[in-house]
Amino acid sequence: RYLWLIPLTMLPALTMVPDWLRVAVPPGFGPDTSIGLIPMPHILTYYAIFFGFGALYYDSNDTDGRIGRWWWLTLPLALLVILPVGLEFTFGYGGYRHRLLDPSMHKLAAQALQVTYTWTMTFGLMGLFRRLLPRESSTMRYLSDSSYWLYLGHLPLILMAQFLVRDWPLPALVKFGLVSGVTTGFLLVIYQVAVRYTFVGTFLNGPRQRPRADGSQTAPQR
Repeated sequence: RYLWLIPLTMLPALTMVPDWLRVAVPPGFGPDTSIGLIPMPHILTYYAIFFGFGALYYDSNDTDGRIGRWWWLTLPLALLVILPVGLEFTFGYGGYRHRLLDPSMHKLAAQALQVTYTWTMTFGLMGLFRRLLPRESSTMRYLSDSSYWLYLGHLPLILMAQFLVRDWPLPALVKFGLVSGVTTGFLLVIYQVAVRYTFVGTFLNGPRQRPRADGSQTAPQR
């Protein structure tokens, strides 16, 4: 799967932050962010590859957990080798990328390493969580159900929260934790009250059954 997923994902990845914007927008590690209502074509294509693979995998028969079975090797390789080398080719902080490749190849190498890091972390984490959580968990299921809503709703709240705390005399890690925790908590409340059992939740994840007081389930709300 790496032999076709990595080259395929690199096609839209290579169009992230075009060269004529390099002066105004510095290169980043990972895909661009689409902040408009209509997604940019290269970003939509990039994420469509992951969505498409997820749909294919959902319909496959992997009861043995073949994907992610090498997580104990994949995750250290991604975190300790691919990530630091990818950061070097992206930002050049260490100053040794010029000794490894010609400058004309830095962008290609950076995108190849970024895409490789993304897929190795994806499959490695799938294997790790299959090992740590082999049985159904209602808490993890709830968080999984809410994740798409959190993804859609987090950006404006994160921006506002960062603006509010930017001048607070607190360490950056503390402010990072506050912003992430408060934003996530707020969105989870909204998810429970106004998303999960409404037409919005049905549109995002399909119908959900509201539990009765006796623990039984009502019919899905459509």
